[in-house]
Amino acid sequence: MSDKEVVRYEKALAEYNITPEKVREMAKEYESLHVVPDDIKSYKAVHAAKMVLTRVRTGVDKRRKELGVDAYAWIKTKDGAAKDLLEPIIPLEDRFKAELSAEDARIEKIETDRVQAIRDKIEEIKNYPIKNINNREASLINALINQLFCLEITPEEYQEFKAEAIQEKEDALALLSQQHADRIKFEQEEAARKAESERLEKVRKEQEAEAARLKVIADEQEAARKAQEMEARKEREAIEEEKIKIQAEKDKIEATKKTEQDRKAMAAFEKEALEKARIRAEQEAKEEAVRKESARIAKEEAEKAEHIRKTALAPDKVKLIAYVEALYGLDFPALKDDKAKSILNNVRDRLVKIREGVKDAVGRL
Repeated sequence: MSDKEVVRYEKALAEYNITPEKVREMAKEYESLHVVPDDIKSYKAVHAAKMVLTRVRTGVDKRRKELGVDAYAWIKTKDGAAKDLLEPIIPLEDRFKAELSAEDARIEKIETDRVQAIRDKIEEIKNYPIKNINNREASLINALINQLFCLEITPEEYQEFKAEAIQEKEDALALLSQQHADRIKFEQEEAARKAESERLEKVRKEQEAEAARLKVIADEQEAARKAQEMEARKEREAIEEEKIKIQAEKDKIEATKKTEQDRKAMAAFEKEALEKARIRAEQEAKEEAVRKESARIAKEEAEKAEHIRKTALAPDKVKLIAYVEALYGLDFPALKDDKAKSILNNVRDRLVKIREGVKDAVGRL
C-alpha cells in the first residue's frame, strides 16, 4: 500500500468515529466471557457484551452506508476499513450469539420438561378412573377413591398448574364415586340373581328328592300290589283245588251211597268249606280295596308334588292365575237353610268377580 493509500485508509477509519485500538480493547475485554449453564450472572454479562458488539457493528455498518455516496474508490476503501475495524469483534459476537442461543434452548427445554412433567401428573390424575376401574370390586374402587383423595396437590409440585390439578382431582373423584355407586348396584343385583338362582336350584333338588321319594313309595305299593295279586291268585287256586277235592269227595260219597249220616257230614263239610272260601274272598276284597286306596293316595301325592314343582318354577303371572283358579274351583257345600244358601251364593258371586279382577290385573303386569 502506498503512502497515499495509507493516508486514505486512515481517513476512512476516522470516518467511523471509533478507532481500531478501541475495538481491540473491547475484544480483549470480552474475550474471556462465556455463558455458564444455570449462571444468570454470566448470561447477563455475555448478553450485555453481545449488545455492545452488535451496536458497534450496526453503527459502523450504518456509517458505512451513509458514506456510500462518495466515489467508488472511497467506498471500496471505506468498506475495507470497516471490515478491518470490525474483524476483532465479529467472531466474539458470533460466539456470544451461539452461546446465548444454546443457553436459551437449554433453559427452554428445562421449562418444557418441567411443564410436561406436571402435565403428565395431571393427565395421570385425569385418567385415574379409566386406568383402574375395569372389572374392579366395589371395595377396591373405594380403596382407589381413598388413595386419590389422599393425593396432596402442593404448589411446590404443581406450581402454576395447581388449580387445574385440583379440578382434575375433583372430577376424577366424582367419576370414581359414580363408578363406585354403579358397581355397588351391580353387585347387589348380581347377589340377588345368585340368591334367586340358588333358591330355584334348592327347590328343584327338593322336588327331585320328593319325586324320588314318591316313586319309591309308588314302587313299594306296586310291589305290594303284585305280591297281593300273587297271594290272591294262589288262594284262588287253593280254593279251586279245595273245590275239586270237595267235589271228588262228594262224588265219592255219592258213588258209594253212604248213609244219611255220611250225607250230613258231607253237607257240613261243604258248608264249612264254602264258609272258609267266603271268608277268604271277603278278606281278598278288603285287601284289594286297601291296595286301590293306597295307590290312589300315592297318585294324588305325586300329582300334588308335580303341581307344586311346576307352580314354584312358574312366573308370578301363572302363580296368581293358578291360585285364583284353585280358589274358584273349591267345591261348595250343599246347604238346606235359605239364608245360608243366600250367603253362599253371595260368596260365589264375589269369587267370580275376584277371579275376573285378578285376570285383568295380571294381564296388565
